[in-house]
Amino acid sequence: MAKETDVLIAGAGPTGLVLALWLTHLGVRVRIVDKTAEPGTTSRALVMHARILEQYDQLGLAQDVIGRSLKFAAANFWVKGRRVGPFRRTRTRSSWSSACAPPGSRSSAPPSSPPSSRVKPARARG
Repeated sequence: MAKETDVLIAGAGPTGLVLALWLTHLGVRVRIVDKTAEPGTTSRALVMHARILEQYDQLGLAQDVIGRSLKFAAANFWVKGRRVGPFRRTRTRSSWSSACAPPGSRSSAPPSSPPSSRVKPARARG
């Protein structure tokens, strides 16, 4: 029987998904498992900063993601009706100078399609 998976990734959150992107980009066959059977209904990544955009650029995804994102220079964060702090864009040495909210953040639901036609969602087996 042929080996179908080189790496098993536990967790389909932002870290697990970015790890899967990188490993797949490097030719490693991955399988992602998560404790929930359905896609999430809330955002797990409210803001993408310059460093993640640099990494997405190396994967060829940055322009697609930025094109579908909400760009902003400042925001206020609220928890249970109380303002807990501001966010202001700061200067970085990165060529990516703005923070942006990923697709899906506007409605707090995750995007219904991947940011690039090269990345296809997998269906759970069995």
